[in-house]
Amino acid sequence: PKAGEAECVKTTIKNAIGDHFKLILTWGNLIREIISKQGNRVFLGSNTCKVYDSFYVSRCYKCQRIGHLNKNCMQNSPTCGFCSEAHETVECTKKSDGSSVPTCINCKNDSNLCKEADHYAGSFNCPTLVAKQKELKKRIPFYQHQI
Repeated sequence: PKAGEAECVKTTIKNAIGDHFKLILTWGNLIREIISKQGNRVFLGSNTCKVYDSFYVSRCYKCQRIGHLNKNCMQNSPTCGFCSEAHETVECTKKSDGSSVPTCINCKNDSNLCKEADHYAGSFNCPTLVAKQKELKKRIPFYQHQI
């Protein structure tokens, strides 16, 4: 979005016991700076909402690598997101047996960054993913003075 604009990407509204709203917005650095000065809160009528930042880094579901999508994948055969072997993740027998430990293909191949690869490729705690998110954050002007 341009300076002074916000764009709604996704909305989730649940009214089971209490009101629960999840609104995903993208905005420029000017609006983010204003929200930061308001204590990272957005005011909607008489309600306030806490703002959490999220940094999307693409992951290919064919090779499980971070940084591109399936349509741009150069790998011919699939890689399992659970065990890192050469098959589709949905076909993995190790995932369903309950006794196997997952192996992240990204961490398995980057031993300099990762000491442990005992998580699946899509884990939000994957050190490779976290490092890529930090790289992305460094390129966003709002965060450059905070890093």
